[in-house]
Amino acid sequence: MIFKVTEYKKLFAIEISFQLIEKLLRIILGLIIVYKLSAYLGPEEYGSLLFIESNYLLFLGLSGFGLSPQIIKIFSENKSDLYDFIINGLILSLFISFCFFLIFNVWTYFFLAFSLKEGLFYVSLLLFLNPIYFIEYYYNSQNKLRYNSIIRTVSYLICFAIKIIAIENNMTLNFFIGIIIFEVILICLMLIITLIIRKQFSNIKINLNLNIQYKIFKNSFFIFLYGLGINFFSRIDILMIQEFLTLEALGNYSASFKIVSFFYAFPVMIANTFYPRILRLKDNSLSQKKMYFFSFWISVILFISVYVLKGEMVGRLFDSQFDSVQTIFGISISPLLIMGISSTYVKVIYKKNLQLSLFVRSVIGIIINILLNYIFIDIYGVLGVAYATVISIFFVELVYDFFDNKTRKYHIFKLKSIFDFSVIKLMLNDSSRL
Repeated sequence: MIFKVTEYKKLFAIEISFQLIEKLLRIILGLIIVYKLSAYLGPEEYGSLLFIESNYLLFLGLSGFGLSPQIIKIFSENKSDLYDFIINGLILSLFISFCFFLIFNVWTYFFLAFSLKEGLFYVSLLLFLNPIYFIEYYYNSQNKLRYNSIIRTVSYLICFAIKIIAIENNMTLNFFIGIIIFEVILICLMLIITLIIRKQFSNIKINLNLNIQYKIFKNSFFIFLYGLGINFFSRIDILMIQEFLTLEALGNYSASFKIVSFFYAFPVMIANTFYPRILRLKDNSLSQKKMYFFSFWISVILFISVYVLKGEMVGRLFDSQFDSVQTIFGISISPLLIMGISSTYVKVIYKKNLQLSLFVRSVIGIIINILLNYIFIDIYGVLGVAYATVISIFFVELVYDFFDNKTRKYHIFKLKSIFDFSVIKLMLNDSSRL
């Protein structure tokens, strides 16, 4: 049978194409910025800039409180009382953002040994913009992630140009902190403008309903706990370096992490595109198997390509000041092998409301990561941080779920799917949707 392109496959191709263009631009232009900005600022100031950005992203993720999957579900279900859910979700989001704004600054001023605390305060104000990201959740639920990609691409291009001009004009570190703030504000303004132009949700009335807020809070809480674990897990390495090693080591590790995060974005992008479809699928269906297979092997191909080119890539980006970046990068890129299937798997677990299992898994990963850091830092220095992170990631993604009764069957199905090569024939000949 000749390969038949279904409506969903067309939609998937469109969504992925826009996101792919965004990610490719971010990688290409981002690598240029890494090269220019790291050389301009040097390891210490560049490491400090990335540390500020990392802390903002940490608290941005925490202050989201797991609302994203829950709000996307609400939009997808198109309930009769949809507007009440959205308004009360927005109010809840604003309240949670305020709480984490306070936590952020208490953490900064009383527990963090860092010289640029004023910069951290200014970026913490961005947390109050969190409710605006509901617009992105809406586009996600409607399989219109391309709108988000266009907005983020335009804002990134503008800020890229500003960064280049700033470097050419010898601007200070504080100016580059300001660019981080400006980019977030620009994205939010553009999201609001798109909603105004499309004239959607224009007649919403504010109807405060504590019962609805409690329901959203309860359903999001375990997602938040999982997000808390993941955010802490993904930042524990940088925090450990900042606490026990030098700013130069932080600069080298942060530079490597910056490049790695570019490539991690691709598997996550595919999983985000799958999510609205996953919400409508039966458990362990043929379509899920196709998603797992596709996600895994795309990640494998990406990993091989990046690993082969890593020497050339890192060598062109960093000078001799960043002497450890290539070795750190070679270690840290390893989880890319399983990032695709893991990202898709998490969306399935969200659907089954098993976020508590994800949270427990992330806590186990954090404990392993911290213990290994204490052991490896003394032996390997900054490379030990990379080893600790990679080992803990592989353990929680491949081993832990065998011991969890609630997730075991989904985990086994996931692992079986990636080696079921009959899926290739089905994807080429079966006219059913993904």
